[in-house]
Amino acid sequence: MPPAIHLRAAFVNNAPMRLRALAFGVVLAVLLHGVPAAHGQEAGAWQQGLVLDESGSALPGARLTVRSAQGTPLRDATTGGDGTFALGPLPPGSYSLHVSAGQFEEHRLTFTVRGQDGPPLRIVMRLAPFEDGVTVTAARGTSARVDRAAPIVTVREADDFRRRALPTIGHALEGATGVMVQQSTHGQVSPFLRGLTGYQVLNLVDGVRLNNTTFRSGPNQYLAWVDPGQAQRVEAMLGPASAQFGSDALGGTIQLLTPEASFRVDGGPLATGVANLFAASADQSWGAEAGLVLRGRNATGIVGASRRELGDLRGGAGRDSHHVLRRLFGLDDEQVEGVLGDRQVGTGFTQSSVHAKMATRFGSRQNLTAWYQRSEQEGVQGYKDLWGGL
Repeated sequence: MPPAIHLRAAFVNNAPMRLRALAFGVVLAVLLHGVPAAHGQEAGAWQQGLVLDESGSALPGARLTVRSAQGTPLRDATTGGDGTFALGPLPPGSYSLHVSAGQFEEHRLTFTVRGQDGPPLRIVMRLAPFEDGVTVTAARGTSARVDRAAPIVTVREADDFRRRALPTIGHALEGATGVMVQQSTHGQVSPFLRGLTGYQVLNLVDGVRLNNTTFRSGPNQYLAWVDPGQAQRVEAMLGPASAQFGSDALGGTIQLLTPEASFRVDGGPLATGVANLFAASADQSWGAEAGLVLRGRNATGIVGASRRELGDLRGGAGRDSHHVLRRLFGLDDEQVEGVLGDRQVGTGFTQSSVHAKMATRFGSRQNLTAWYQRSEQEGVQGYKDLWGGL
């Protein structure tokens, strides 16, 4: 695999301000002044191919990005007037290729370089809805198609879990095969993979551990601390992955991939932005998130922020069969509703977050990426300690 440098910046509230300033100052200086391209002939193999539409016509202007198994962008190219492309040089290894073009569905595939130019790829872009997935957690350091991975793998793209108002990012896995999403209150979540959770399920953010075996063994809320707006992709691999990741992956692995820092190609936009709004009546929730991407040929910067207000939950027909006033004092559902209303008081919470990513590449063999994320939850209370428990 080509060597890639990853720098992850994750500061807690009491981190020294000098350390923050130094880390961001170094990365900012690199972004502002740019990085000179490497000189001289580089060794490696080339991957060529052809991009077509469903009618078999050549598709010019399609954008192609080669990424490592960790999601690091390595090569960018656009197809010529005859739909052909050439990517390289690439050292031996496993790669994923992302292809996008206008109104066509984004296409993803994997290929392997074995030290010499591989056979040409023939890529057909489709207008009709088409789903395909690539996971980087099934085998450490490699890319593989979901339908060819030995373990059970579930992939959720940003479009999938942003169609609904998620209380936490863990709820993106609801309904997935072999996954049970457990909650003790509205703002906490602990997915069970193959019946295991806690420190027996490994949570990763861009390949960096979010938990380890020193964390509590039972259901925990650590995954909920990642705001849904900070993830672009969620992958869950079921199966004993301890040979790859250690004993804290007996149940499986959950990987959160942050927004991709792709570089600008000829004719591509210099700046793009995104804004999302949502609201839900079940818990009277609302939220907003926004992001901005600045792309250069050798440097890219991403910034984003979000704010979510989630209200108290409402039981079916406004009734709570586990309510203290019903269990211990004998009040019926109508009387409980007359005293406290039809909602589960104390289950609401707020969450706000900011994130930033800066990426630059040194020639064609090394990338430096800095990712900063901060997320805060306020007002999260365990319902078992309120009217629903005691």
